[in-house]
Formats: sequence, structure tokens, C-alpha cells
Amino acid sequence: MAALQKHRERLTVYLHDSMFKPKDSSSSSSSFDLVSYVDAVMPGNSLRNAYYKEGINETDVAIFVSPEFSIGYYREFIRRARPRMLIVFIHEPNMDLSRLQYIINMHPLVGVAALSPHVAATVKARMRMHHVHWMMPVHAVGCANTCFEGWAVQGKFEGQRRSYSSLWEAMANQLAAAAGGSGAAAVQAAPARLLQQQHQQPGPGRGVRLGSSSSAVAARRRLQLQHRRTLQQQQHHQQHDVPTTSLAAADSSSSGSSRLLRQAPAAAAAAVRPLPRINLLGSGQPSLLGLPQQLRPHVFLYRDLGYADYYDTLCRSQALLPLFNASSGYLRDKISSSVLASLAAGVPLMVPRRFLEVYEAFKEEHVLLLDDSPTNEPGAAELASIAKLSGPEGAATLAARRKALAQLRHVLNQHAAAKLDGLMAAAASRPHASTKQD
Repeated sequence: MAALQKHRERLTVYLHDSMFKPKDSSSSSSSFDLVSYVDAVMPGNSLRNAYYKEGINETDVAIFVSPEFSIGYYREFIRRARPRMLIVFIHEPNMDLSRLQYIINMHPLVGVAALSPHVAATVKARMRMHHVHWMMPVHAVGCANTCFEGWAVQGKFEGQRRSYSSLWEAMANQLAAAAGGSGAAAVQAAPARLLQQQHQQPGPGRGVRLGSSSSAVAARRRLQLQHRRTLQQQQHHQQHDVPTTSLAAADSSSSGSSRLLRQAPAAAAAAVRPLPRINLLGSGQPSLLGLPQQLRPHVFLYRDLGYADYYDTLCRSQALLPLFNASSGYLRDKISSSVLASLAAGVPLMVPRRFLEVYEAFKEEHVLLLDDSPTNEPGAAELASIAKLSGPEGAATLAARRKALAQLRHVLNQHAAAKLDGLMAAAASRPHASTKQD
């Protein structure tokens, strides 16, 4: 829709029947208030119930999104709308090829498109097609926040999609460092029941804190106070030209962890950093996240939010952590919803360099690159980047990324609009067609 706004007088958007049903307070709705959200941010568009077949009018170009999930409906739509041309957007390149071929065979003029060059290349190779278009149009959600809190992870709660466990392990290790324990053991032993959904639901702009642990809170408080005391000592000695190495004899009664802080101030400062706030936005069963109990005070759950609340929460996050799982295919032949969310909200992604090789439209100025060297484990790389961005230069870096993302979004929308204009122009001279099966 973002790339078709200049055609809004002639544009009709057909949505699934469930999008128009009022949200039942006793059950979760799959609509997420989409219709009201689109009416608010993109007024003037005609939104119709796709399953009210009598309301389907003759059209020039029909754009289908993931039609493989309801082939029967699309066949009926083509029969009633008699479009001059079909444009089929493929979201999942590993779909059943026979279903995609069946859809293509429904009409004499079909253009196939994907949301990213690497997905288009995969579809082209698998289908042995002459050409597959790619377009990534994204509507700006209008983030105007200047007060940020936390770091976001968004998407369906599935371990197959995102490597939550790597982040939990790194956070647990950081939390346990002062006590000399190992966070890895806690992550491996974390029972699923620790993350059962609480009865209360998060309201607009507010998340449900996933539990609280007095021992974890106390440990974090000790780390913060210890770090503050160390920095104060360093500042005092710097003001009086006292070498930092003299801190080793400053407090012989301190614990072993404090002695480590005095012996290696830089390493100690890293060890006692307070854990970042993590905002989890998505849907699904929270038990699938596998979050250890001691990390629950630091993680806030925003589950099944409406679109307006979802984007408001995302916009308030410093950056977006996609936590790509190696087996998910997002760095191979699939596109992640986190990419589109980043563009829409202008919230930069924290990604490995491999991301730039796959998502060719993105450059270094659009993302926050992780140090993904072999010595930096997944999860630990994210925490190291968060710590760096929490420093004095972090705000400027994040602001520059947001500005660059806005510029990229504009370019991508222009690219998509030009592509669609060209396809519609090619269809203008064609007759209204019926399905090949008629």
C-alpha cells in the first residue's frame, strides 16, 4: 500500500474476514486492530472484506500476497475481478512449487515478485523463471520518540526462528560473574514453566515483567554499587594524579570479585555492567522462550499487541535484535519480519556482517554491526554492542542510523512504486481476462 498511495482513488484492499471482526475480550483476536490502524495512518484507502464475494469488482491489476495459502479463494477472485494482470508476491520461497505453478497458470499475464533480492533469486532458481521482481515497500509509522528504553526482540515466539538461548546465556553469565558462577548451567536447566504467561495483559506502552527474583535484583544492585564505587575511586585518583594500579591496595577487606575489579579496571567494568532491559514483542506461547528465572526482572513481554501499540513500543526501543538462528534461513533464502519492522519504525537492526551480503539494499550506515569474530560468542556479541552504544557516543550513533533508515525507506518506496507503475502500464493495453480454467 505504501507504494500505491498515488493510486488510492482506484485502489481497493481486500483483507481476510477475521480482520473485520471486533476483538473479543474473552479471547485473543488475530486481527490486531489492523483495519482501524490502517484507517488512522493511511486514510482514504478502501478496505473490504475479501470473503464478501459480491463486493469484488472488475479490476485492472490484482496484487496477491502469499496466495498459496488459499488457492480456491484466489481462483474465485480472478473469476469475478477479471484482472488484466496478476502480480504475485511470494513471502516463503520454500513453498510447494506445484502450488505456485498452479497459481501462475491461472492467468495469461502474471508477474512474480519477492520482498528482497535474495528471496527473488531463490524463487527464480527453484522455478527456473526468466525473471522475478523484488520490491520492499514499507510505510513509515511516524516514530517521534526521543525517550528510549530497552532493546527489542520482535516476532513469533519460536526458538527455530531466533536464538533466544544465546542471549539468555550471555546475560546469565554476566549476572553470575561477580558470584563466580556460570550462567550457562542456569540456561540449560531453565524449565519452560518459568515463563508461563501471567494473568494480566500488557496495556499500551507497558509490558509485563516476566517475574521478579529478590536474589537476582540484589545481585544486580551489588554489581551496580560495586561498579559505581570503582569508578569513583578511579576518578578520585585521576584527579590527584594517582596511578590506577595503586587501587590494588586501596581496600584489603574487599571480596575476591572486588580485588579482581581493582586489578583490571577495564575488564571489571565490563563484568559489572547492569543487564540491559529487553523488550519482547510478538505472539505465541511465552514458555517457548526458555527464559531462566534470574533474568526475568530484566525482560518485559509485550504479547499480541495491536498494531498501534506494537509500533509505539518498538519505536521506544534503542535497537532491534533479530537474533538470527543459523537454521532459520533468514541469512540464506528467507526474509525476516524484523527487517520490515526496522524500516517501518526506523529502529536499527543489530546484525552480523553476513546480513549485508544477503540484504543488499542495506549498507553499514543502516545497521549496527556486531563483532562476530570467532572469539565473540552469539549473545555476548549483542551485549558487547549494547554496552558500547550505552556509552557517551551511543546516542549519536543510534540517531545517525535512524536518519539513514528513513532515507533508505524513501528510496525503497520509490523503487517499488516505479516497478509497480511499470507493470501496471504494461497491463493497460491487455484485455480483461478470465482464468485459464474457464
